[in-house]
Amino acid sequence: MRSVILLCAGAALLAGCTSDGNVYAMPVGDVYAKLANFRPEPSGTGPFGRLSTNVTGSGGRQVVWSASGSHGGYRCTATLVPVETEQTRIDLSCGGGGPSSGAAAGLEANMIRKAVIEMIDAKLSDRPYDPQRAQGSTAAFWPADVVDHGDIRDATAKAIEMDREARAASGR
Repeated sequence: MRSVILLCAGAALLAGCTSDGNVYAMPVGDVYAKLANFRPEPSGTGPFGRLSTNVTGSGGRQVVWSASGSHGGYRCTATLVPVETEQTRIDLSCGGGGPSSGAAAGLEANMIRKAVIEMIDAKLSDRPYDPQRAQGSTAAFWPADVVDHGDIRDATAKAIEMDREARAASGR
């Protein structure tokens, strides 16, 4: 058990973060400079896929990535909060989707958020973005989004309701 704790502690130090995955051992200004000046390029493996992404910053405390294309768009907002002098907590919320997202919109928002968390962690840890880690291993150490986008049960319930409404509208 002791070796597992030491291994986890060592991994956290190597990643440049504390026991909370969203707290980084660098001042807010440094975090802001790295994130506000980073625009992910459209790709098949990046956090926003092939969507064109714009980055905006606000007051040195907030970075917003807005990704859009002909079939949808996402907006992820990272709020930077100082923790003591040399640490920064990042609160991240993502939303959006496309016209075909339907009942799965919440699942889609959660998936994009996990990819953006990996993007942030990779940038602040000076390592390449890892599409495998974007599936959730990096995000597992972050707190949940402040917006509850739901889970598979919610998506299933919404899909059933949408089906019921469509059948009623068509007279079936």
